[in-house]
Amino acid sequence: MSVDAFAECYAGYVEVTVDSVINDLRTAGAENIQRFIDWWESLSPKSITLMQTLAASATAVLAVILTKLGAYISVFILALLAGASWALLVRALVHCQPVLWT
Repeated sequence: MSVDAFAECYAGYVEVTVDSVINDLRTAGAENIQRFIDWWESLSPKSITLMQTLAASATAVLAVILTKLGAYISVFILALLAGASWALLVRALVHCQPVLWT
């Protein structure tokens, strides 16, 4: 697992400080990040639209949904949302996924 390389990829993608991202990603862990990515990729286009809408306007509802993935990962995702839009966050996670396992 290369959380540092993943963090650099993600930070470059969303243009935030690498140190901040590294701390958040280390806290979440590679397995939880992968779990979120797998879950996201399993969603239908309608579900993705719903999740993006919830992220923009109903964070409390989104928190309940993400808690189904586990408390740790839901807190991680919601924390990262503070620094980037929902769509950008997901695109960055998916884009950088291969680096996570190098």
